[in-house]
Amino acid sequence: MNKLLITLLFITCLFMTACNDEDEPVVLDNIVGTWTKQYPEGLQTEGFIEWSFNTSGELDIRVYDVMAGDSSTKYDYVLSEENKSMTISGYITNSEDELVHDKFAVYDVVKLTKKELRIKQSWVNTDYDNLEPENKNAFLLGGYKDVIFKK
Repeated sequence: MNKLLITLLFITCLFMTACNDEDEPVVLDNIVGTWTKQYPEGLQTEGFIEWSFNTSGELDIRVYDVMAGDSSTKYDYVLSEENKSMTISGYITNSEDELVHDKFAVYDVVKLTKKELRIKQSWVNTDYDNLEPENKNAFLLGGYKDVIFKK
């Protein structure tokens, strides 16, 4: 009886250590909140980038930069049905000086848990050269590499 109890306890401990947020499914509600871009360890930054998602599909990107100053811009976001990609769009002035709503960027959602958002750029609209440099940087987060945000 003791061997069975010890074996069950051992299996339970293994199961509990294996079930962390790595195994957590991508859930739409996890995206809501403020996320801060994580930089590689040892990299000295002169500011930071925050993405704040709300439940109504709005994204506020705040760029804090020691040299260029701070900026904040609102966009729209949509997660795909299976929550595997995220499309960001918003209003921008086109080449004819008209205000249009257009898609800015598409990201693959590599990981989305309650504490970590990992995305990989799959497409960026390069048609808008009149975007402020800090806003362009907010979309060109790391080329086509994984970028990590944490709450």
